[in-house]
Amino acid sequence: MLFHMSSKPCISLWNQFLKGDNDAFAEIYKLTVKDLFQYGTQFTDDRDTIKDCIHDLFVKLYTNRDNLKPIDNLMAYLSIALRNSILNTLKIKRSVPYDEIEDERFDDETPETSFLFHEKTNEDKMLCNSLMSRLNDRQRQVVYYRFVQGMSITEIGKALNINYQSVSNILQRSINHLKDFSKKVSIK
Repeated sequence: MLFHMSSKPCISLWNQFLKGDNDAFAEIYKLTVKDLFQYGTQFTDDRDTIKDCIHDLFVKLYTNRDNLKPIDNLMAYLSIALRNSILNTLKIKRSVPYDEIEDERFDDETPETSFLFHEKTNEDKMLCNSLMSRLNDRQRQVVYYRFVQGMSITEIGKALNINYQSVSNILQRSINHLKDFSKKVSIK
């Protein structure tokens, strides 16, 4: 991510989009699509479903531009919308796997570059996935928003519609749970 999605440039892009600027809309897409895809992997390993839901989200944003309002955090807004879209789609399909998958390759990569990248990160991803699978859905969301998206506790509270203290408690319990589990794993 080039800059934090609650930063002034992102909010400015959103406001430009609301005023009809199609270039701002395209820039919002370019800045968020990879992070949205990665976020979608928390809910399903079906890459096509994630891509379709991201596409549908941006189509809805574009067609409903006149009904949209200014926002404080672009990524929180888009993440919530994507989560709802994916969960609704999965409910219709009647299957909701929550497995983690590897990053989608959006950029052109050589086979060698791809192999080296995936070899280097595969072990870290497996450990991270193992740790994250120990958390419940709400804990995973809070940890994702805090450490991947860089959102403040207040922003997370707004995004998940829970109060500041609850977010803080969930975050602290999640961290303690992850620490306890990682200690058990390193001892063995």
